[in-house]
Amino acid sequence: MAVYHKIKMIKYFTSILGGVLVLMFFCIHHSCTTSSILASTKNDSAVFKFSIINKDFGSMKEGYVASYTFEFINVGNKNLLINNVETECSCTISEFTKTPILPNGKGFIKISYKSAGNGGAFNKSITIRSNATEPFKVLHIKGLVFGTIH
Repeated sequence: MAVYHKIKMIKYFTSILGGVLVLMFFCIHHSCTTSSILASTKNDSAVFKFSIINKDFGSMKEGYVASYTFEFINVGNKNLLINNVETECSCTISEFTKTPILPNGKGFIKISYKSAGNGGAFNKSITIRSNATEPFKVLHIKGLVFGTIH
C-alpha cells in the first residue's frame, strides 16, 4: 500500500512540475513578445512622458483662481499633436501647446481652476486627445475651497 501512495505522489508532483514549466515558458515568451510590440510601437509613434499627472492645490479661499502647468516630453519618434483638451466643467480652463511637438520636444498643458461659487472639495479630470500611442491621457487636479473673498 505504501508503494502505491509513493507512486501516486510522484505522479502528482510530476504533473505540477510540468505545469510550472509550461507556465514559465508561456510567461517568458509573452514577456518577450510584449516587449517587442511596445518597443516597435514607441519607435513608430508619438509618446507622452509627464513628470506629474496629479496636482493637489490644497486649500484656497473661494474666488481664487489656481493654476498649474503640466509639462511633458514627446519620447516617441513622430510629431505629437494635441487635438483637444477636455475639462469637466466651465470652472476648469485649459491652455496647451497647439503646434506639433517634435520627438524629444517639450509641450505643456496649463489648467486653471476658478473657485468662485464652487465651495468645498473638488476633484477634476482633464482628458487630452492626441495622436500619441495613448490617444486619451487623463490628468487630475483636486483641492478644497473654503470661505468667500469679499
